Amino acid sequence: SPIQCGCAFYQPIIRARIVGGIESIPHSWPWIVSIRLASTNSPFCGTYLDLLISFQFLFVLILYLGGSLITDRYVLTAAHCFYDELKKTGGKTTAAIRSKYIIVIGAHYSTEKNTYLNSHLRIPANLIIIHPQYDTNTKVNDIALIELSRSVDLADKTIGFICLPMTTLRYPKLFPSDQANAVMFQMYYFLLSLYKYLQIAIGWGRVREGSLGRASNVLLQVELPIQSPYIRPSDCADQVYDPEKQFCAGVTQGGKDTCQGDSGGPLMLTYNHTWQIVGITSYGEGCARARKPGKLSSLNPKDN
Repeated sequence: SPIQCGCAFYQPIIRARIVGGIESIPHSWPWIVSIRLASTNSPFCGTYLDLLISFQFLFVLILYLGGSLITDRYVLTAAHCFYDELKKTGGKTTAAIRSKYIIVIGAHYSTEKNTYLNSHLRIPANLIIIHPQYDTNTKVNDIALIELSRSVDLADKTIGFICLPMTTLRYPKLFPSDQANAVMFQMYYFLLSLYKYLQIAIGWGRVREGSLGRASNVLLQVELPIQSPYIRPSDCADQVYDPEKQFCAGVTQGGKDTCQGDSGGPLMLTYNHTWQIVGITSYGEGCARARKPGKLSSLNPKDN
């Protein structure tokens, strides 16, 4: 049922291994949202301003970051994209801030010039709440909540909401800090992936690093295995600031990652035929570099 969290009417592509990113089936991840700027007079959240030509008209694509619907009115995303602006207002979501962001729901393409033009919603933000313990230097607690100006219809086949973490699973934040058990938990996630309990990230971000990396025109998905921040020495442990609240996802050899424009999007795990969000894309060093996994803010059942 589309009313059940973590379920989609249009089934996603699931296979044991995905090489790089692939285009998702339209609306198979119905909780993903694209947070876009309504004005060009604004800084970008580590992303880009693309000029695209379509039917001889020049138009501007302003993709800011991603997010996930967790109810019919709330979106979970990253805090670092909103911190500077909200700091100026003392944390208040002013009318100017509300008019700046448009939350696009039910989209597959990253532009408005597409065949799904009438199948997505554009809803302004009503309230933006940053995690009270967010650290702008370390990106610890890089979590924000957006209240939409109105609720969405979850009976719509193109719209859904993702499950928050359940207590029946162990998540990266619950990795034990001792080395032996941390290795066992790393093996636990590896075994989950073998049995198609895949860890998948989605987004419209850059398809490669650098100035030549353009936005993806379609929603992409990629399998990104979770890495424990407690195993030492390791690529992950050396690159996170707080292993209780941050973890990594990626492959040692590189080639699979999130990139600029994917901030705020979910890392998802499937369990009992439903999808749960276990992390929020936060930061990284470059994109898809070897031994440089992406860093995420961890979510935990007790944080719900």
